[in-house]
Amino acid sequence: MVRTTVEADIALMNTLHEQILTIERQINAQIPEHDPVAVHLLRSIPGVGKILALVIFYEINDINRFPRVGNFISYARLVKCSHESAGKRKTGKNSKIGNVHLKWAFS
Repeated sequence: MVRTTVEADIALMNTLHEQILTIERQINAQIPEHDPVAVHLLRSIPGVGKILALVIFYEINDINRFPRVGNFISYARLVKCSHESAGKRKTGKNSKIGNVHLKWAFS
């Protein structure tokens, strides 16, 4: 029974892998319609592949909309918001401000 279960799991994984590759090919075929230079620059980041580059590209939309690097880093949820009042710092509030998909992509 164990052997049969493992063989069934392997067959299922192979089928899913083929479907994922088909979807990736269809997505990659759409790249020339957008900004191939920006996607190429994103793919030059170590660890960022074809699909992750597209996720980042579509979530950012236009990088020029961020006047400073800090604005982008905050939007990507890569830093925590800190609030200070009367010399006391508090963190944790507004932890959901920004783009959760970018946080995932950069994690």
